[in-house]
Amino acid sequence: MKKKKQRDKSSGVTRVRNAPGSGSGYRQWHLPFQNALCVTLEADDGHYSISPERELTRKPLRIDFLILKKDGGWHMKSRLGRLLKNHTILEYKGATDRLGIDDIYKGMAYISLYLSSGTGDSEQSKKIPDAEEVLLMFVCSVYPRKVMKYLGDVFRGETEPGIYRFRIWKTDIVIMVQSRLEGEDFLWLRNLSLCVDAVEFDRMARQALERLEDKRRDELIQFIGEVNPYLWEESENMCKIFEEVERRGERRGEERGKQMGIALGEERGRQAGIAAGKLQGESRLSGLIQILLQEGRIDEISAVTSDADERTKLYNRYGI
Repeated sequence: MKKKKQRDKSSGVTRVRNAPGSGSGYRQWHLPFQNALCVTLEADDGHYSISPERELTRKPLRIDFLILKKDGGWHMKSRLGRLLKNHTILEYKGATDRLGIDDIYKGMAYISLYLSSGTGDSEQSKKIPDAEEVLLMFVCSVYPRKVMKYLGDVFRGETEPGIYRFRIWKTDIVIMVQSRLEGEDFLWLRNLSLCVDAVEFDRMARQALERLEDKRRDELIQFIGEVNPYLWEESENMCKIFEEVERRGERRGEERGKQMGIALGEERGRQAGIAAGKLQGESRLSGLIQILLQEGRIDEISAVTSDADERTKLYNRYGI
């Protein structure tokens, strides 16, 4: 079924006309892609950071993702992690977008700005890196024939299925075509698309069921199911997944509500206790002052109102 698309350049949202009953026509692919990146880099958790929509200039000019290696001594274990350099600028094209020659020029401009700016939130990103430390990576769903032909003179080879390397000046460039990736490591990136095989989806569904507390897989499964509504009928685990997601959401909501109720009850109890204690204290002090007035001990009234020890001593003496 052919889908019509309309790109909103200001927000990065692509409008897709999906099959009837599949939900809103607007789909934001970048957050699911970030989740898929994190799942694919799972073996390297804690040894990299990802900054989405990274600002390169004072005016709004952002790259899709900046991936920085945190520890130079760590050898990345995931296949994706081993492709990365210390600084990786990643531009992502969602399933309804296409990688064009102009994107290559913009990517090179981003590299130049990044190398010249040396600005960022962390100490690592404040230092101006050497060009050899920077990788420009493009990830897209569809094989970009025009781009590949245009970059033919700087092509360095297909290092593994779906991963194409280029080199321009001192800059290494990688074009990753999701639909051509192979292997379990790229399962989630490969299937972040509008054409997901039901068997592949079942494998992802089983992973999600085995890791019930993994929010990233949870959100990916929901997103992939929404943009591929035919999976409802073809996947054996689809219903199980969504039933489990629903139950999990109910449990989370119930637990969150319970905790909020406990906190609210404790706060109200504390306030009520303070108010009751204050009234009781005022009543005891008023009774003591009344006794001192009756006994003509007016000079001691000032002491009992300012001295807690003296006040307690007199409370005990008069049994107040």
